[in-house]
Amino acid sequence: GVYYVPNGINILEDGIIVDGGGAILVGKARNGSAVRLHGRNNVTLKNIKIAEFKFGIEARRCSSITLQGCQVRCSAEMPANTEFLDVWRTCERSYGGAILLEHVRNSQVVECDLQHQMNGLHAYSCNALAVRGCNASYNSGWGFHLYET
Repeated sequence: GVYYVPNGINILEDGIIVDGGGAILVGKARNGSAVRLHGRNNVTLKNIKIAEFKFGIEARRCSSITLQGCQVRCSAEMPANTEFLDVWRTCERSYGGAILLEHVRNSQVVECDLQHQMNGLHAYSCNALAVRGCNASYNSGWGFHLYET
């Protein structure tokens, strides 16, 4: 189904699999994050569709996570022709995007659809990150942004 979750959801346990089964999570006014993982280990998120948040999936200080078969579209964007896209912008000031990873290690993003928004994947200070079979086309910024990764 389609679920209005303006405050998003937090993953609070390690070692779990969250299979959305194609459920669509919809936010409000392109603010916040749909799914947040902070300090989690060995978590898999799969088959979730997300729209209308600043970030679809936000993972910070995590290890051994898998994001698989997720679709994130319509995240926050800067108005056209208002600002030059700054590749050195820090994580704290990051532009909106489908996925935000910060200090994530030994993890993977597999077969995700990250199209039609400002940016696809932001990876800040990540190590041993595998990105395979993802489509981050038709974004107004960049598909994959690697910062100290």
